[in-house]
Amino acid sequence: MSWRNKLSGSHRPDADRSRNGTESIACILNPRAAGGRAGQRLAELERALSRTFSHWEIRQTEGPGHATDLTADALTRGVDIVAA
Repeated sequence: MSWRNKLSGSHRPDADRSRNGTESIACILNPRAAGGRAGQRLAELERALSRTFSHWEIRQTEGPGHATDLTADALTRGVDIVAA
C-alpha cells in the first residue's frame, strides 16, 4: 500500500473540499526511502500538496540526521505542519 492510499479523503483529487489557505506544511522526504521509490514519486507528492495546501514545501534529506535539522529549521520559520 502506498502513502497515497493512506491519505484521508480530503487529499484525494475527487474530494469536494477547498485548499487549506491558512496553514503551511513542510514535507521532509528521504529520496532513498523504499529503495528509491520515494524520490521517484516526488511529482505525485507535489501535486497532492498543491491540491491541498496553498503554502507548502518539500525538503529532501541528504544524509543521516539531516531530517532533524530540516525539521528544526521549518519549525523555527513558523511552519504549521511538518510531515516526514
